[in-house]
Amino acid sequence: MMEKAGLYIHIPFCVQKCLYCDFLSFSGRFHFAKQYADQVCAEIVAKKEWGTKLEFDTIFIGGGTPSSIPAEYIAQILAKAKSTFPFTESAEISIEVNPGTVTQDTLIAYKDMGINRISMGIQSTSDRLLRAMGRIHTKKEALDSGVTIARYFNNVNFDFISGIPAIQNERAQTQAELEDDLLFIRAMQVPHVSIYSMIIEPGTPLYALTQEGKAQSCDEDLERTMYHTIRKRLTDAGYVHYEISNFARPGYMCKHNMKYWQGNPYLGVGLGSASFLPWKNDAYVRSTNVRDFSSYFMQENFEPEERITISLDERRKEYMMLGFRLTAGPDEALYARQFGTLMTKDFKRELEQLQQRGLIQENYGLTVKGMDYANEIFREFV
Repeated sequence: MMEKAGLYIHIPFCVQKCLYCDFLSFSGRFHFAKQYADQVCAEIVAKKEWGTKLEFDTIFIGGGTPSSIPAEYIAQILAKAKSTFPFTESAEISIEVNPGTVTQDTLIAYKDMGINRISMGIQSTSDRLLRAMGRIHTKKEALDSGVTIARYFNNVNFDFISGIPAIQNERAQTQAELEDDLLFIRAMQVPHVSIYSMIIEPGTPLYALTQEGKAQSCDEDLERTMYHTIRKRLTDAGYVHYEISNFARPGYMCKHNMKYWQGNPYLGVGLGSASFLPWKNDAYVRSTNVRDFSSYFMQENFEPEERITISLDERRKEYMMLGFRLTAGPDEALYARQFGTLMTKDFKRELEQLQQRGLIQENYGLTVKGMDYANEIFREFV
């Protein structure tokens, strides 16, 4: 049996970089979009052998803002991927979009090319916070886009941010504004929601503003109150809290992201994309594409900029660390299938200590305290 894997396709274009964004993306370079699509197709062909022992059952087209470039280029890349690698008939195919860049015609084109899941970045329903963060849309545009998406797709995710800091003349996100976001989510009846606590990443404009005293992080106690509010409101509304920052109606968990959290293989194509693929002697290789925009166009053999061999022991530790992002904890049966041994034997001491500290339950699921102190759990396996 061929091992199931995911394909990630990176589209680095966006209309405008948000102040908090540390993703590999560029604004104002749309004249390179056709050339970029051609180069990604060339990379797919060059990496055909990388997928010979794999069968892909998920594709995730991320960025950047993939919906900011013409849909024909997305179709070109998808067609090349499907003609090069083996895919399951029911593969989950997701694409990221933003309000203000996605239209009815775009959505129809996505559906026609086989995309079956839409992930829309909204981040907030507060127009003042959207402006402060450098977003290009308003609450009304997010609502209009959400309504249009729902006409064509029933597998939809909304991205939001909590704990938005004070930025220049705007105060930090309030509890009332968070409640408005949650009302919006429930009113739209979206089947999947990702809500990430704001992290001010070094190298971003927001970080620079913080260093200059022009931005200030959200109060830590308020940020935790917001997190618990999110959990209560969404679980009361019928969502399953299946990962620290992700909630889904039954049957709508993101299959592609589960690959990351369960140690499954994935292949990345496009600028700066990462791959995690089986190698030999039970080892895996993690590789990363070049991150320089100009250098990517000069690639012919598409050799990775960085390649690291992950030993069996390191894979086991990574499996545990990433598995504890899931609220149910690492899957014991999957661990046994992947490694031929028991996680309760390999990590007996770590699991007992985490239980004693009240961070995980007897069945290894996260406690509420464990969700608040997840980094303490991860450190046990670093």
